[in-house]
Amino acid sequence: DTFADTAGTFLAAVDAEKLLDLLKKDLRSSGGKEPRRLRNATFLAEALGAPKGVELLAGTLADSTAKEVRVRVVEALGLLRSEKGIPLASAMARDPDVEVANAAAMALGRIGDPRAIPVLLSGLGETKGNQGWFCAEALGRIEDAGLFEAIVARAAGGASAGPRARAIENCAREKDVEALLGLLQKASGAETRTAAANALGRYVQGDAPGAAEAEGANRTRRDVREAVADALLEGLVSDGAPTVRAACLWSLRKCATDSTGPKALKRIQTVQGDDKILYLLTILGER
Repeated sequence: DTFADTAGTFLAAVDAEKLLDLLKKDLRSSGGKEPRRLRNATFLAEALGAPKGVELLAGTLADSTAKEVRVRVVEALGLLRSEKGIPLASAMARDPDVEVANAAAMALGRIGDPRAIPVLLSGLGETKGNQGWFCAEALGRIEDAGLFEAIVARAAGGASAGPRARAIENCAREKDVEALLGLLQKASGAETRTAAANALGRYVQGDAPGAAEAEGANRTRRDVREAVADALLEGLVSDGAPTVRAACLWSLRKCATDSTGPKALKRIQTVQGDDKILYLLTILGER
């Protein structure tokens, strides 16, 4: 793989037209039927880029039935962000072989087209081969106005709760801050509350030193920032799940406002639990 990848990079730079011609001839030859040779050819086609390399990947190379070739074909189409990879990857995302299905899910995420959303949403509940987690990561790469709400609306339980929560965290954007606040305070599952807390830490900036780099934080209303900081502080000291408390600490360090210090000082006088006290001391020290 490394040799084929390196060779493709150099050959495409030296003479892309000659590489394309030689590659087509090789794929027509008997040697081009060998899975290893076909897999190597996917790296050369990827180096050619769009549209010529894409045509080979979505055409001749996609006809292979060998798993190692199919995985590489869909990976390459994803890395090239080719729309021609959408129907192929969508079909392969339902493949019984989990390696193929997971590679297809990530390819759909890299392509980033909203047309892949239904396939990835349906895969969130698939536990075989951790496919739900791959779909959650892929969904986070796609920009779509209604995606966050669609994921929140999906029921989840058992093994599918984790992937759904991860998708909530990955797909949240600045516009979803108030919805995340509601999830942190009211969601029944600890996975979802943890995801909401983590996402809030990315999109809400408080008054803490060094928080200026927080994503989109300068556009968050002051009253919302205050409500988020209060909710994170409350989660830090009262949530029953250690993962939620840890997530609240991580985010509160970014979201703390001027009033967080006095409020934390008041809470530390009554709270019990070594980790909670340590978390509050951390906040107080930084404030």
